[in-house]
Amino acid sequence: MRKAFWVGLIISWLLGGVRVGEASPLIGASANTLPRGKFMMDGLLWYMDFAESYDYNKGEWVDFQSGESFTKALFLPRFYYGIADFLTIRLTLPVIIQSKKFGEPRISSKGIGDLVIDPKVCLVKGSRRVPKISGFTGIRLPTGNDAASPPLGDGSTDFLIGILVTHKIKPFTGHATLGYWLNGKDQPNQTFYNLTFEYPFLSDLGAVCELNGSMTGESLFKGDKHILELCPGLQYSGFQGFKIGAAIKLPVLAKGGYRYNLAPFVKIVYLF
Repeated sequence: MRKAFWVGLIISWLLGGVRVGEASPLIGASANTLPRGKFMMDGLLWYMDFAESYDYNKGEWVDFQSGESFTKALFLPRFYYGIADFLTIRLTLPVIIQSKKFGEPRISSKGIGDLVIDPKVCLVKGSRRVPKISGFTGIRLPTGNDAASPPLGDGSTDFLIGILVTHKIKPFTGHATLGYWLNGKDQPNQTFYNLTFEYPFLSDLGAVCELNGSMTGESLFKGDKHILELCPGLQYSGFQGFKIGAAIKLPVLAKGGYRYNLAPFVKIVYLF
């Protein structure tokens, strides 16, 4: 019922007849690159209050028992620089706060997670009929403490490769992401993807709806753990140089690990 309420609320915003402005992906990414010499910062913040764990023996989700809990907050400050018009480099330094209690005394940890550096290069500039296409690659360094309880990192150096597509068919703009993490230290690899649709209402406010997912396992599209989220939201760009957006992450399909009912998500962007 709670999921249905939030989905209905966002749909009513989308169809309510108010004219609002064009936005950009909140959770996913676009194929756009920064102009040479331009600098941009953004920050992502979301909170997860998990309520269920996956029982592989039963093949189903099981509610936490009385007194059990697991919460996690993530803040991702990200820094972008346009090395050339076709090449942008990004640095992400995650900050994690988490607390877990399952029978034993409560355990908690907070601190810096694993640092990610991932450049993006424009492969196809795009036009009215042809989408813009960019490729990206990257590395994740083990800066998070994997000995913390719960751990703040996986203790391995990981490598990333993927592709981004952006295309505008007025009044909509679409973005697609497909990426693959090749993880070290016997950690399972991960495929992740995102599909974003933007709808402009007025000049400063836009609606965004995203399908966001990942699959963890040995092969590209097969794994023991996966999640698919519906992420509706709004983004406001009426401030000079700033964009502010908010969304709700709603798990639609999931298997493995822990699951939340919904996760609030906020993004702030600043372009120099």
